[in-house]
Order: sequence, then structure tokens, then C-alpha cells
Amino acid sequence: MSKNISTPPAALPTITLIIATLLWSSSFIGLKIAFTSFSPFVVIFGRMIVATCCLIPFVIVKRSYFSLGRDHHCHPAAAGDAFCCGFPQ
Repeated sequence: MSKNISTPPAALPTITLIIATLLWSSSFIGLKIAFTSFSPFVVIFGRMIVATCCLIPFVIVKRSYFSLGRDHHCHPAAAGDAFCCGFPQ
């Protein structure tokens, strides 16, 4: 028996890379404009809020993946401190 497996078009990887490049480069233009109107703290805080809103659905869906269980006690703030302090500035 032959399986009917559809393959993506050959141009799909190229198109997705072009779209990713355009999205990535547009953020730099947006930041340059935003820094003329707002302080850097407000702009970065806004970026973090947008990123958090984009990632929360993944955390909700994969909640069991992120749970550590009873043997592991790790507060998220402590994990963030450990991550940030592990890299020299």
C-alpha cells in the first residue's frame, strides 16, 4: 500500500526565511521610533509584556511539562536570579 504523504513545496523554506527576516528587521525600526517617544525602560517593559502575553498560552497548554513535582522546590524568582547571575555582565 502506498501512503499519501503530502510534501511541502520546494519554495516554502525560502518564503518562511524571508518572512522571518522581515519580521525580525521590522522590530529594530519599531524600536528606533519608540525610543524617540518613550524612555528605554518603558519600551523594554512593553516588549516584555508583549512577550509574556504571547508565551502564556504555551505555559497553560503545557502546564504538566513545567511542573517540577514535590521533590523539586524552585520558586520562579529564584530560578530567574540564578539564570541572570550565572552570566557575567
